[in-house]
Amino acid sequence: MINDLGSANGTFVNGEQISEEYPLAHGDQIKLYVPIVNFSAVVTEEDQAEAMKTGSLILAADPASRPR
Repeated sequence: MINDLGSANGTFVNGEQISEEYPLAHGDQIKLYVPIVNFSAVVTEEDQAEAMKTGSLILAADPASRPR
């Protein structure tokens, strides 16, 4: 889920401004004024290796643990 908490520029999902909680799906594009974030529900080994190098990816939480 994503929600805009009163930002000055708004939050957009797939080009549409949201005004309440919005459920994210794999492939959604999130725009937070300047940065654009591509939401992915799938993390490949390649993605994980790149994240370890750059620190640019939030990994899915282990189902047995709390989200992080």
